[in-house]
Amino acid sequence: MDSRTVNLAIQADGKILVPGWFTELSGQPRSFFGRLNNGTPASQKLSLNAAGTVAMWARGGSAPEIQQPALEQSIDGTNYLALGMGIRTNGSWQFTD
Repeated sequence: MDSRTVNLAIQADGKILVPGWFTELSGQPRSFFGRLNNGTPASQKLSLNAAGTVAMWARGGSAPEIQQPALEQSIDGTNYLALGMGIRTNGSWQFTD
């Protein structure tokens, strides 16, 4: 059998779901789907300053890194207004007004 993974998904608890064409994963018998334990928990922090002009989002541990976050605002939870793209800073993403 040709062994390969199809995709990866990281759950909120940091564990990794792996679907694919395999019958063994990480040395354990698994039929086409497996879950890997991640010893480092995922963490994230959102902080806003008192003036409301800077927002910062930081990830840590096993939390996945994102490529380009965007900040949006909604008053009614249905319609959104784009406020801007995040700028990568030391260990976090920063949004400024």
